[in-house]
Amino acid sequence: MLLTVLFFSVAGIPPLAGFFGKLVTFQAAVDGGLWPLAVVAALATVISAAYYLNIIKVMWVNAPAPAFQSSGPTIAVTAGLATLLVFPVLVVGFGWIEQAALFAASSSFP
Repeated sequence: MLLTVLFFSVAGIPPLAGFFGKLVTFQAAVDGGLWPLAVVAALATVISAAYYLNIIKVMWVNAPAPAFQSSGPTIAVTAGLATLLVFPVLVVGFGWIEQAALFAASSSFP
């Protein structure tokens, strides 16, 4: 039930908090003369609402899927191990990006 309310809020269904956030954002875009941004945001809202409503339909209307019988390590275990191995390499390997970002930020804000 809570996930359904969350999806309704994120989709921008009134009177939930997500609706008011989207309303204020759209008003600010229109007041600022950014009509194309408001139109793109409205289209993205409609597409995401359709996606969220489809998930809600699957949760509440569709018949439950049969129970899954695992016969060994799942893809989640494999993905978790791959993440544990790859992430430290990426953090160490791309550590130079932090220095470049700090330099760019310090030169942007004197």
